[in-house]
Amino acid sequence: MAAESFSFMRDNLRKASKLPWLLLLAARAKFASRDPKLWVIGRRSGVGDGPLALAIEAKSVDPAIRIVWLTRDSSDDQLAQRHGLQYVRRDSKAALQLCLRAGVGVMTNGFSDLRGPAIWGATTVQLWHGAPLKRIGQDRIEPLGAHRSFIRKASSAFEKFWNQHYRYIIAGSETTAGRLASAMAARGGTAVATGDPRMDLIPRGAVTARLTLDALASGHGIEGRKYVLIAPTWRDGGEPMVLPDQASRDLIANDDRIVIFVRAHPHSADIRSLFDMKNVIALSSDDFPDITSMLGAFDVLMTDYSSIAMDFAPLERPIIFAAPDLESYTASPGLYEEYELFTGGHWHQTWTAAFRCLHDLHYDEAMRDKLVDISKAIGSRYHPMGMTGNASRVLMLIRDVTEPCA
Repeated sequence: MAAESFSFMRDNLRKASKLPWLLLLAARAKFASRDPKLWVIGRRSGVGDGPLALAIEAKSVDPAIRIVWLTRDSSDDQLAQRHGLQYVRRDSKAALQLCLRAGVGVMTNGFSDLRGPAIWGATTVQLWHGAPLKRIGQDRIEPLGAHRSFIRKASSAFEKFWNQHYRYIIAGSETTAGRLASAMAARGGTAVATGDPRMDLIPRGAVTARLTLDALASGHGIEGRKYVLIAPTWRDGGEPMVLPDQASRDLIANDDRIVIFVRAHPHSADIRSLFDMKNVIALSSDDFPDITSMLGAFDVLMTDYSSIAMDFAPLERPIIFAAPDLESYTASPGLYEEYELFTGGHWHQTWTAAFRCLHDLHYDEAMRDKLVDISKAIGSRYHPMGMTGNASRVLMLIRDVTEPCA
Protein backbone atom coordinates (compact mmCIF):
# COMPACT_ATOMS: atom_id res chain seq x y z
CA MET A 1 0.00 0.00 0.00
CA ALA A 2 1.38 3.39 -0.97
CA ALA A 3 2.21 5.84 1.75
CA GLU A 4 1.00 9.42 1.55
CA SER A 5 3.49 11.50 -0.41
CA PHE A 6 4.96 14.26 1.74
CA SER A 7 5.87 17.82 0.84
CA PHE A 8 7.03 20.69 3.04
CA MET A 9 4.61 23.11 1.38
CA ARG A 10 1.59 20.88 1.93
CA ASP A 11 2.67 20.35 5.55
CA ASN A 12 2.89 24.11 6.12
CA LEU A 13 -0.46 24.74 4.45
CA ARG A 14 -2.03 22.10 6.67
CA LYS A 15 -0.71 23.94 9.73
CA ALA A 16 -1.91 27.29 8.36
CA SER A 17 -5.42 25.90 7.92
CA LYS A 18 -5.50 25.34 11.69
CA LEU A 19 -4.24 28.84 12.49
CA PRO A 20 -6.97 29.89 14.99
CA TRP A 21 -6.39 26.75 17.07
CA LEU A 22 -2.62 27.14 16.85
CA LEU A 23 -2.85 30.76 18.01
CA LEU A 24 -4.93 29.65 20.99
CA LEU A 25 -2.34 27.03 21.90
CA ALA A 26 0.45 29.58 21.54
CA ALA A 27 -1.38 31.95 23.89
CA ARG A 28 -1.88 29.21 26.47
CA ALA A 29 1.75 28.15 26.18
CA LYS A 30 2.93 31.73 26.77
CA PHE A 31 1.53 31.71 30.31
CA ALA A 32 2.19 28.04 31.11
CA SER A 33 4.13 26.99 34.20
CA ARG A 34 6.75 24.44 33.17
CA ASP A 35 8.45 21.61 35.00
CA PRO A 36 12.11 21.12 33.94
CA LYS A 37 11.93 17.47 35.05
CA LEU A 38 9.05 16.69 32.70
CA TRP A 39 10.04 15.81 29.14
CA VAL A 40 7.71 15.05 26.24
CA ILE A 41 9.07 13.30 23.16
CA GLY A 42 7.54 12.60 19.77
CA ARG A 43 8.66 11.20 16.45
CA ARG A 44 6.55 11.00 13.32
CA SER A 45 7.88 7.54 12.45
CA GLY A 46 7.42 6.05 15.92
CA VAL A 47 9.55 5.19 18.92
CA GLY A 48 13.25 5.13 18.04
CA ASP A 49 16.07 7.16 16.51
CA GLY A 50 17.78 10.07 18.29
CA PRO A 51 14.96 10.74 20.76
CA LEU A 52 15.14 7.15 22.00
CA ALA A 53 18.91 7.38 22.51
CA LEU A 54 18.45 10.66 24.39
CA ALA A 55 15.63 9.22 26.52
CA ILE A 56 17.76 6.22 27.48
CA GLU A 57 20.66 8.49 28.43
CA ALA A 58 18.48 10.89 30.42
CA LYS A 59 16.85 8.07 32.40
CA SER A 60 20.23 6.57 33.27
CA VAL A 61 21.77 9.87 34.36
CA ASP A 62 18.81 11.38 36.21
CA PRO A 63 15.98 9.01 37.21
CA ALA A 64 14.04 12.04 38.48
CA ILE A 65 13.39 13.10 34.90
CA ARG A 66 9.91 12.01 33.84
CA ILE A 67 9.88 11.15 30.15
CA VAL A 68 6.58 10.69 28.30
CA TRP A 69 6.53 9.57 24.68
CA LEU A 70 3.60 10.80 22.58
CA THR A 71 2.61 7.73 20.59
CA ARG A 72 0.59 7.40 17.39
CA ASP A 73 -0.89 3.88 17.56
CA SER A 74 -0.86 0.57 19.42
CA SER A 75 2.42 -0.61 17.86
CA ASP A 76 4.00 2.63 19.03
CA ASP A 77 2.59 1.97 22.51
CA GLN A 78 4.20 -1.47 22.54
CA LEU A 79 7.59 -0.09 21.51
CA ALA A 80 7.43 2.51 24.27
CA GLN A 81 6.58 -0.23 26.78
CA ARG A 82 9.47 -2.36 25.52
CA HIS A 83 11.88 0.47 26.31
CA GLY A 84 10.34 1.15 29.71
CA LEU A 85 8.92 4.54 28.70
CA GLN A 86 5.73 6.17 29.84
CA TYR A 87 3.46 7.09 26.94
CA VAL A 88 0.19 8.77 26.03
CA ARG A 89 -1.46 9.11 22.66
CA ARG A 90 -0.33 12.23 20.87
CA ASP A 91 -3.86 13.35 19.96
CA SER A 92 -5.27 12.95 23.47
CA LYS A 93 -6.20 15.68 25.93
CA ALA A 94 -3.59 14.25 28.31
CA ALA A 95 -0.85 14.82 25.71
CA LEU A 96 -1.96 18.42 25.27
CA GLN A 97 -1.80 19.04 29.01
CA LEU A 98 1.65 17.43 29.21
CA CYS A 99 2.94 19.66 26.42
CA LEU A 100 1.65 22.73 28.25
CA ARG A 101 3.53 21.71 31.41
CA ALA A 102 6.70 20.10 30.06
CA GLY A 103 10.03 21.81 30.52
CA VAL A 104 11.63 19.95 27.59
CA GLY A 105 10.20 18.89 24.24
CA VAL A 106 12.09 16.63 21.83
CA MET A 107 11.18 15.89 18.20
CA THR A 108 12.63 14.73 14.88
CA ASN A 109 10.37 16.27 12.23
CA GLY A 110 8.76 19.32 13.78
CA PHE A 111 6.40 20.61 16.42
CA SER A 112 3.65 18.46 14.94
CA ASP A 113 5.50 15.49 16.46
CA LEU A 114 4.21 16.91 19.76
CA ARG A 115 1.22 19.25 20.00
CA GLY A 116 2.41 22.20 17.98
CA PRO A 117 2.63 25.55 19.83
CA ALA A 118 1.61 23.92 23.13
CA ILE A 119 5.29 23.13 23.67
CA TRP A 120 6.54 26.64 22.87
CA GLY A 121 8.26 28.08 25.90
CA ALA A 122 9.82 24.76 26.87
CA THR A 123 13.41 23.91 25.93
CA THR A 124 12.61 22.56 22.49
CA VAL A 125 15.15 20.22 20.91
CA GLN A 126 14.99 19.32 17.23
CA LEU A 127 16.83 16.04 16.58
CA TRP A 128 16.43 16.17 12.82
CA HIS A 129 16.16 12.73 11.22
CA GLY A 130 19.41 12.65 9.29
CA ALA A 131 22.15 14.79 7.81
CA PRO A 132 20.63 16.15 4.58
CA LEU A 133 22.24 15.72 1.19
CA LYS A 134 19.03 16.65 -0.61
CA ARG A 135 17.91 20.23 -0.05
CA ILE A 136 15.11 20.63 2.47
CA GLY A 137 12.91 23.36 3.92
CA GLN A 138 13.88 26.89 2.90
CA ASP A 139 16.68 25.56 0.70
CA ARG A 140 14.52 23.22 -1.34
CA ILE A 141 14.31 24.12 -5.03
CA GLU A 142 10.65 24.17 -6.07
CA PRO A 143 9.94 24.46 -9.83
CA LEU A 144 6.69 26.33 -9.31
CA GLY A 145 4.75 28.33 -11.85
CA ALA A 146 4.17 32.04 -11.31
CA HIS A 147 0.54 31.42 -10.31
CA ARG A 148 1.78 29.48 -7.28
CA SER A 149 4.49 31.94 -6.20
CA PHE A 150 2.25 33.59 -3.58
CA ILE A 151 1.49 30.21 -1.99
CA ARG A 152 5.19 29.39 -1.95
CA LYS A 153 6.09 32.71 -0.31
CA ALA A 154 3.31 32.39 2.27
CA SER A 155 4.35 28.84 3.07
CA SER A 156 7.99 29.91 3.43
CA ALA A 157 7.11 32.79 5.76
CA PHE A 158 4.96 30.51 7.92
CA GLU A 159 7.75 27.92 8.09
CA LYS A 160 10.29 30.55 9.18
CA PHE A 161 8.00 31.77 11.96
CA TRP A 162 7.30 28.20 13.08
CA ASN A 163 10.99 27.29 13.23
CA GLN A 164 11.95 30.31 15.33
CA HIS A 165 10.62 28.41 18.36
CA TYR A 166 13.38 25.81 18.39
CA ARG A 167 15.84 26.26 21.24
CA TYR A 168 18.30 23.77 19.76
CA ILE A 169 18.67 22.04 16.42
CA ILE A 170 21.10 19.18 16.97
CA ALA A 171 23.59 18.17 14.29
CA GLY A 172 26.28 15.54 13.91
CA SER A 173 28.81 17.95 12.42
CA GLU A 174 29.39 21.59 11.60
CA THR A 175 28.58 20.80 7.96
CA THR A 176 25.18 19.43 8.92
CA ALA A 177 24.55 22.25 11.41
CA GLY A 178 25.05 24.82 8.66
CA ARG A 179 22.61 23.06 6.35
CA LEU A 180 19.93 22.65 9.00
CA ALA A 181 20.28 26.27 10.12
CA SER A 182 19.82 27.42 6.54
CA ALA A 183 16.96 25.02 5.79
CA MET A 184 15.04 26.09 8.90
CA ALA A 185 16.05 29.77 8.82
CA ALA A 186 17.17 29.23 12.41
CA ARG A 187 18.24 31.94 14.81
CA GLY A 188 21.97 32.24 15.40
CA GLY A 189 23.28 29.71 17.89
CA THR A 190 20.29 27.39 17.51
CA ALA A 191 21.98 24.75 15.35
CA VAL A 192 24.63 23.02 17.46
CA ALA A 193 27.11 20.31 16.41
CA THR A 194 27.14 18.04 19.46
CA GLY A 195 27.11 14.77 17.55
CA ASP A 196 23.85 13.04 16.63
CA PRO A 197 22.31 10.89 19.41
CA ARG A 198 20.85 8.48 16.85
CA MET A 199 24.39 7.28 16.12
CA ASP A 200 24.67 5.85 19.64
CA LEU A 201 22.02 3.28 18.72
CA ILE A 202 24.11 1.69 15.96
CA PRO A 203 26.70 -0.16 18.07
CA ARG A 204 24.19 -0.68 20.88
CA GLY A 205 21.70 -2.44 18.60
CA ALA A 206 24.06 -4.30 16.27
CA VAL A 207 23.89 -7.77 17.89
CA THR A 208 20.11 -7.74 18.32
CA ALA A 209 19.65 -6.41 14.80
CA ARG A 210 21.80 -9.17 13.32
CA LEU A 211 19.73 -11.78 15.13
CA THR A 212 16.59 -10.14 13.75
CA LEU A 213 17.91 -10.31 10.19
CA ASP A 214 19.03 -13.92 10.73
CA ALA A 215 15.51 -14.80 11.83
CA LEU A 216 13.94 -13.02 8.84
CA ALA A 217 16.31 -14.75 6.42
CA SER A 218 15.66 -18.14 8.02
CA GLY A 219 11.90 -17.53 7.84
CA HIS A 220 12.26 -17.02 4.08
CA GLY A 221 14.28 -20.21 3.74
CA ILE A 222 17.53 -18.32 3.22
CA GLU A 223 20.84 -18.92 4.95
CA GLY A 224 22.10 -15.43 5.70
CA ARG A 225 25.71 -14.58 4.88
CA LYS A 226 26.16 -11.06 3.48
CA TYR A 227 23.30 -8.74 4.35
CA VAL A 228 22.69 -5.86 1.97
CA LEU A 229 20.35 -2.94 2.68
CA ILE A 230 18.74 -1.10 -0.24
CA ALA A 231 17.29 2.18 1.03
CA PRO A 232 16.52 4.95 -1.48
CA THR A 233 15.22 8.30 -0.34
CA TRP A 234 11.72 9.61 -0.98
CA ARG A 235 10.42 11.43 -4.04
CA ASP A 236 7.66 14.01 -3.90
CA GLY A 237 5.82 12.36 -6.74
CA GLY A 238 5.96 8.71 -5.76
CA GLU A 239 8.23 5.76 -5.25
CA PRO A 240 11.83 5.49 -6.42
CA MET A 241 12.30 3.13 -9.30
CA VAL A 242 14.84 0.46 -8.31
CA LEU A 243 14.78 -1.38 -11.63
CA PRO A 244 17.91 -3.34 -12.51
CA ASP A 245 17.74 -5.36 -15.72
CA GLN A 246 16.86 -9.04 -15.69
CA ALA A 247 20.43 -10.24 -16.16
CA SER A 248 21.70 -8.39 -13.09
CA ARG A 249 18.66 -9.50 -11.09
CA ASP A 250 19.42 -13.11 -11.99
CA LEU A 251 23.08 -12.57 -11.10
CA ILE A 252 22.20 -11.48 -7.57
CA ALA A 253 19.28 -13.89 -7.13
CA ASN A 254 21.59 -16.82 -7.85
CA ASP A 255 24.34 -15.59 -5.54
CA ASP A 256 23.80 -17.58 -2.34
CA ARG A 257 26.16 -15.28 -0.42
CA ILE A 258 23.78 -12.32 -0.60
CA VAL A 259 20.51 -11.51 1.13
CA ILE A 260 18.96 -8.15 0.19
CA PHE A 261 16.71 -6.25 2.57
CA VAL A 262 14.67 -3.51 0.91
CA ARG A 263 13.72 -0.54 3.06
CA ALA A 264 11.23 1.93 1.62
CA HIS A 265 11.29 5.48 3.00
CA PRO A 266 8.30 6.13 5.30
CA HIS A 267 7.03 8.80 2.86
CA SER A 268 7.38 6.54 -0.20
CA ALA A 269 5.36 3.68 -1.55
CA ASP A 270 6.70 0.20 -0.92
CA ILE A 271 9.42 -0.79 -3.37
CA ARG A 272 7.94 -3.85 -5.03
CA SER A 273 10.15 -4.09 -8.10
CA LEU A 274 12.52 -6.60 -6.45
CA PHE A 275 10.10 -8.71 -4.47
CA ASP A 276 9.99 -11.58 -6.96
CA MET A 277 13.66 -12.31 -6.24
CA LYS A 278 14.09 -15.25 -3.89
CA ASN A 279 16.75 -13.55 -1.76
CA VAL A 280 14.96 -10.21 -1.28
CA ILE A 281 13.10 -9.39 1.95
CA ALA A 282 11.04 -6.28 2.65
CA LEU A 283 11.72 -4.17 5.75
CA SER A 284 8.60 -2.04 5.98
CA SER A 285 8.72 1.20 7.92
CA ASP A 286 5.61 0.05 9.81
CA ASP A 287 7.27 -3.10 11.14
CA PHE A 288 10.74 -1.57 11.49
CA PRO A 289 10.24 2.13 12.29
CA ASP A 290 13.79 2.60 13.59
CA ILE A 291 16.21 1.58 10.84
CA THR A 292 19.12 3.45 12.46
CA SER A 293 19.41 0.95 15.32
CA MET A 294 19.65 -1.86 12.73
CA LEU A 295 22.42 -0.44 10.57
CA GLY A 296 25.18 -2.28 12.42
CA ALA A 297 23.78 -5.59 11.14
CA PHE A 298 24.31 -4.83 7.45
CA ASP A 299 27.46 -5.56 5.48
CA VAL A 300 26.71 -3.31 2.49
CA LEU A 301 24.41 -0.36 1.81
CA MET A 302 22.90 0.59 -1.56
CA THR A 303 21.24 4.01 -1.79
CA ASP A 304 20.93 7.18 -3.81
CA TYR A 305 20.65 10.51 -1.96
CA SER A 306 19.46 9.29 1.43
CA SER A 307 20.98 10.50 4.71
CA ILE A 308 21.21 6.83 5.64
CA ALA A 309 24.54 6.90 3.77
CA MET A 310 25.95 9.35 6.33
CA ASP A 311 24.70 7.21 9.23
CA PHE A 312 26.08 3.98 7.77
CA ALA A 313 29.45 5.46 6.79
CA PRO A 314 31.10 5.40 10.27
CA LEU A 315 30.81 1.60 10.19
CA GLU A 316 33.48 1.76 7.44
CA ARG A 317 31.68 -0.71 5.20
CA PRO A 318 30.98 -0.43 1.46
CA ILE A 319 28.28 1.90 0.18
CA ILE A 320 27.10 1.51 -3.42
CA PHE A 321 25.52 4.67 -4.83
CA ALA A 322 23.02 4.68 -7.70
CA ALA A 323 21.46 7.86 -9.10
CA PRO A 324 19.58 7.24 -12.36
CA ASP A 325 17.65 10.50 -11.99
CA LEU A 326 20.55 12.71 -10.89
CA GLU A 327 19.84 15.47 -13.41
CA SER A 328 16.17 15.88 -12.47
CA TYR A 329 16.81 15.42 -8.75
CA THR A 330 19.53 18.08 -8.83
CA ALA A 331 17.04 20.42 -10.49
CA SER A 332 14.45 19.78 -7.77
CA PRO A 333 14.68 19.45 -4.79
CA GLY A 334 18.41 19.96 -5.34
CA LEU A 335 21.51 18.80 -3.49
CA TYR A 336 23.70 20.58 -0.95
CA GLU A 337 26.89 19.43 -2.66
CA GLU A 338 27.86 17.91 -5.97
CA TYR A 339 27.07 14.22 -6.08
CA GLU A 340 30.45 13.52 -7.63
CA LEU A 341 32.14 15.07 -4.59
CA PHE A 342 29.87 13.40 -2.04
CA THR A 343 30.38 9.91 -3.49
CA GLY A 344 34.10 10.28 -4.08
CA GLY A 345 33.38 9.97 -7.80
CA HIS A 346 32.16 6.38 -7.40
CA TRP A 347 28.47 6.18 -8.29
CA HIS A 348 26.32 4.42 -10.88
CA GLN A 349 23.90 5.84 -13.41
CA THR A 350 21.67 2.75 -13.27
CA TRP A 351 20.58 0.22 -10.67
CA THR A 352 21.76 -2.43 -13.11
CA ALA A 353 25.33 -1.17 -12.74
CA ALA A 354 24.90 -0.96 -8.97
CA PHE A 355 23.76 -4.60 -8.82
CA ARG A 356 26.76 -5.70 -10.85
CA CYS A 357 29.02 -3.76 -8.49
CA LEU A 358 27.42 -5.59 -5.57
CA HIS A 359 28.16 -8.92 -7.21
CA ASP A 360 31.75 -7.94 -7.99
CA LEU A 361 32.51 -6.83 -4.43
CA HIS A 362 33.22 -10.44 -3.46
CA TYR A 363 35.95 -10.76 -6.08
CA ASP A 364 37.36 -7.25 -6.45
CA GLU A 365 39.32 -6.33 -3.32
CA ALA A 366 40.51 -3.06 -4.84
CA MET A 367 36.93 -1.96 -5.43
CA ARG A 368 35.92 -2.96 -1.93
CA ASP A 369 38.83 -1.02 -0.44
CA LYS A 370 37.86 2.03 -2.51
CA LEU A 371 34.27 1.95 -1.30
CA VAL A 372 35.41 1.53 2.30
CA ASP A 373 37.70 4.55 1.92
CA ILE A 374 34.76 6.59 0.60
CA SER A 375 32.68 5.51 3.62
CA LYS A 376 35.47 6.61 5.95
CA ALA A 377 35.58 10.01 4.26
CA ILE A 378 31.81 10.48 4.51
CA GLY A 379 31.81 9.38 8.14
CA SER A 380 34.60 11.77 9.10
CA ARG A 381 32.75 14.70 7.50
CA TYR A 382 29.26 14.04 8.79
CA HIS A 383 29.83 12.20 12.07
CA PRO A 384 33.30 13.20 13.28
CA MET A 385 32.30 12.51 16.90
CA GLY A 386 31.60 8.86 16.14
CA MET A 387 28.97 6.48 17.46
CA THR A 388 29.24 6.95 21.23
CA GLY A 389 28.67 9.79 23.67
CA ASN A 390 26.42 11.86 21.41
CA ALA A 391 23.30 11.59 23.56
CA SER A 392 25.37 12.48 26.61
CA ARG A 393 26.53 15.74 25.02
CA VAL A 394 22.97 16.69 24.08
CA LEU A 395 21.78 15.90 27.59
CA MET A 396 24.45 18.18 29.06
CA LEU A 397 23.35 20.94 26.70
CA ILE A 398 19.74 20.61 27.83
CA ARG A 399 20.60 20.47 31.52
CA ASP A 400 22.76 23.58 31.23
CA VAL A 401 19.58 25.43 30.24
CA THR A 402 16.98 23.72 32.42
CA GLU A 403 19.11 23.19 35.53
CA PRO A 404 21.75 25.98 35.44
CA CYS A 405 22.60 25.65 39.14
CA ALA A 406 22.74 21.84 39.22
